[in-house]
Amino acid sequence: MKLKLSFFPHYFILGALFIALFSLSSAIYSYYYGIGLGPKEWSFLDPSPVYVINRLMYPIRVNSTIGLIEIPLEGKINVFVPQYVNCPDICHIETAIMVTVMRELEVKGLLDKVVWITIDVNPWSSNFTIVKKYMRESLGRDLADKSWIWVLDDTKIIDILWKQLDIRAERDNKTGLIGHKAGFIVADQRGYIRYYVIPRDWSKPNIVAEKIIQLLLDLGKE
Repeated sequence: MKLKLSFFPHYFILGALFIALFSLSSAIYSYYYGIGLGPKEWSFLDPSPVYVINRLMYPIRVNSTIGLIEIPLEGKINVFVPQYVNCPDICHIETAIMVTVMRELEVKGLLDKVVWITIDVNPWSSNFTIVKKYMRESLGRDLADKSWIWVLDDTKIIDILWKQLDIRAERDNKTGLIGHKAGFIVADQRGYIRYYVIPRDWSKPNIVAEKIIQLLLDLGKE
């Protein structure tokens, strides 16, 4: 008994330090992504944690691949995705995940309930010509169903939208590449931002897609 008691303070201190470090790392992670609430699902092994949000978006009119629109689109589940065409890596994984989820929703007859809205993070050099070409090549069909919209406007307008969605983007003037937040931001039919899906392991896109599908199915029942 004496032996156990003599070691107890050391275990207590180590445990307290672990809890403090865990709390600090969680706070830093949440702050980095601009999210003030805790995750819906948290695990060190979870490649794609989901953060629960409940914040109303303020409507904003922006230019898009289907003309001038007001977002969020009323009556639909809006999934916002920060991307740009010349991205060297993650943006194209986001696109693959989008296409996978869209096909699954189409099979379930729910495609018309969800609209995917890419928020361009390179307003300095993007244009709708290259954007539409990329969308057609990625989706593999005509975009007449309007299930995927790409938003692109001048920096003043797009910056307002970035702030609403907690998107950060910065251009490297030497390379022209954009450092930006990646992931999926889900708003419900009433215009409330409900979820942030922030993958930490982009090598497992199927897991991310399955998680998004379940979130959309749940929102579709509300």
